[in-house]
Amino acid sequence: MDSAVVRKDVIAAAVLVAFGAAVVAVGLKIPLGVATDPLGPRTFPVALGAGIAICGVLLVAGMLLFRSAPAGPGLLGDMDPEDEAAADAGPFSLTRLVGPPLVTLVLYLTFKYGLRIPVPEGILAPLLSR
Repeated sequence: MDSAVVRKDVIAAAVLVAFGAAVVAVGLKIPLGVATDPLGPRTFPVALGAGIAICGVLLVAGMLLFRSAPAGPGLLGDMDPEDEAAADAGPFSLTRLVGPPLVTLVLYLTFKYGLRIPVPEGILAPLLSR
């Protein structure tokens, strides 16, 4: 692996860890909130900052663990004949068609009914008010 690429990845990882740690530090300064809210307002910023910092650590760990691993096959280079036929099937995919609306519906239902957070009804109001 080229040393310039490794250096850029290490710098990016260090920036991620530093930024994540800064977000955690700022998040911990937020007051706890009220006793009826078990999480409080600082939980999300602290979790987000920790996640960002963990991504930086994982980037460095991946570089250290997999720097000598051989590269996999190319995009369409060493594919089996069945896989090549599937790749030539075209851009249509049932997952691409159904996935985004399904994910949106799951998030809407999670926030509205699971977390009990009021969200705008939008075009789903007639379907969900039954």
